[in-house]
Amino acid sequence: MIDIDQKGIDAIKAYKVEKSPLIALRVQVRTSGCCDPTLALVFDRARPDDLITEKDGLTFVMDPSTFQMTGEVSIELADDGECPSFTITPAKPLSEWSGFCVTTITAD
Repeated sequence: MIDIDQKGIDAIKAYKVEKSPLIALRVQVRTSGCCDPTLALVFDRARPDDLITEKDGLTFVMDPSTFQMTGEVSIELADDGECPSFTITPAKPLSEWSGFCVTTITAD
């Protein structure tokens, strides 16, 4: 479901301890106005029907409809500044323009 590099894991762990130590990281589809859908990382709690995977002590969740839309998702660290950003690449592009997206971690 999720493939993530070690740099990404380390950056999420450092950021998570500071911001939200007990919550899972959700991969979700976001839309904004007329723009094509994109993927986002959001601190959230697991829901009963979520797909859940653990990677090196981190819990990632995704609802089944998102997984059906995206397939496996690859996450790589794009910038490890104060608020790290990540490149998220779905196995199945969300639109003709979305081979990947860059996002920071937010909280819902």
